[in-house]
Amino acid sequence: MGPKPKVSKGNDDEEMVISYFKKSSTKELAGQLTNSEIASKIDTLEKSNAQHETKLAAYKKKNVVASAGEKKKLEAKHDKARREWVARRKMFKEVLDTILERSSKKKKDLQEEIGWEADEDLNITIIPDRTKKDNSSTSSSSSAPEYKRHKKAYS
Repeated sequence: MGPKPKVSKGNDDEEMVISYFKKSSTKELAGQLTNSEIASKIDTLEKSNAQHETKLAAYKKKNVVASAGEKKKLEAKHDKARREWVARRKMFKEVLDTILERSSKKKKDLQEEIGWEADEDLNITIIPDRTKKDNSSTSSSSSAPEYKRHKKAYS
């Protein structure tokens, strides 16, 4: 009989895998916060939360009047958010129309399959654009601008 073949128990592979996981877990732990850092972060967040709670309570009581600067800033943020919402809504409708043109599915079938919710389904109305002037008070029903004559004072 010849020599016996060596039977590998796989110790080398196991050791490699174990050392890899030890190194990776050590790296992950090094990036984590310590208990004292977590405690200090919790304290700062609790203080911030308390400040926001008092501010919110004052607004709920309606005892706080926003300054003109704050009001302009809020209106600007609202207008920007509205414009982005309208733009996203328009883009979605354009993409949806393109998809529906190329597929044989109906809009409702595709809606059920994908699962999007339309604003109309949720009874959401478009917020009017406050940046544009309201021309509904004019008597002219055309979309052309109305020009008014100014009387000049002749002396």
